[in-house]
Amino acid sequence: MKFQKGHKVNLGKKNSLGKHWKLSEETKRKMSVARKGTRVNKKHPLWKGDEVGYGALHSWIHRNLGKAKKCQYKFCQYPRKTPNNRILFSPKRFNWANVSHEYKRDFSDWIQLCASCHARYDRGFIEL
Repeated sequence: MKFQKGHKVNLGKKNSLGKHWKLSEETKRKMSVARKGTRVNKKHPLWKGDEVGYGALHSWIHRNLGKAKKCQYKFCQYPRKTPNNRILFSPKRFNWANVSHEYKRDFSDWIQLCASCHARYDRGFIEL
């Protein structure tokens, strides 16, 4: 390796920015056990239960139920024509929709809908 004149080579020395603690394997295991489960759902100190906000509840649903993959509305119509006469063969996006509009942490209160059925359901045009 070539270095410029006056360049200091600091190879093999410890990083002087912070201390490097050497923890035993037993200490690492104890720390890991102590941390497990303390930041998950109801054990988290900031857990709000049913008083959660709109965005956080949707994140929680997506995390627990996964991505919505189909439309569960039995009268969803595809293929269909749009007002400007384009043919839509299948929906492109799917969402989790809240059935009761009360936004509870209850998995049975959520249903998968395509974006168009979700919009019509929220506006009251369709009943599930």
